[in-house]
Amino acid sequence: VRGAKTSFMTFDGKNRKIFFPANDIPVIMISPGKTLRMQNVTLVGFRPAHVNLQSPSSQLLFGEGVCWELESDLDFAKTMTVIGSLTVQGNGRVLAFADSKSLKVADKASLELKNCKIKGVGDFVDASGRQATSIMCADSARLLLNNVTCLLDTSWTFSSGSLDVVGNSLFKGIQKTFTYSSGANLTVNAHSSLTLTRG
Repeated sequence: VRGAKTSFMTFDGKNRKIFFPANDIPVIMISPGKTLRMQNVTLVGFRPAHVNLQSPSSQLLFGEGVCWELESDLDFAKTMTVIGSLTVQGNGRVLAFADSKSLKVADKASLELKNCKIKGVGDFVDASGRQATSIMCADSARLLLNNVTCLLDTSWTFSSGSLDVVGNSLFKGIQKTFTYSSGANLTVNAHSSLTLTRG
C-alpha cells in the first residue's frame, strides 16, 4: 500500500481465496501512515511475516467475512486488529503468540478460533508499560472458541468482551491462572464443554 491518495485502503476479495507462499517473504507492504483493510476473503497459508508493516503507524485490519486458513504451525509475531469478523481455521495446527504481540478485537467485532492449538496466550506488559494480553477484546467484542486447546505459558486475564465456547475446548497450564473478569457473558453452548486442567 504505497502512494495511495488516502491513508485508508480496502481490499474486498469478493469471497475468493488468496494463496500465500510457504515461506516468510513479505508480499504485502504497508507504508508509514497507511492502513489496509481486508474483507470478504479467505487467506490460505497466510503468515504474519507475509506483511511488512513499515512503521508503527502502518496497520493491517481484518474486516467483515475474513477466513484465515492455517497450513502450518506459526508464530504470531505482529500486532493486528479485527474490526469485522475473522475466523482462524486451524486445521489442527498450532498458533503461537510471541514477542508480546496481540490480536486485538475491536468493539462489535468477532474472532473465532477453530480446530487449533494456541500457545503463548497470556498477560504481559507492553512497550509503553501498560498491562496487555495476547488476545485483547474490547467491551462489546466477541471471542469464540471452537474445538480449541489453549496451552497457557503465563496466566491469562480475560477482562473485557464476551467468550463463547462451541464444541470441546480445553485450557491447560501448570501453576497458571485463567481469570474471567469481564462484565459480559461467558457462554458454553449446548453440546459443548470447557475443561480447565493443570496439564
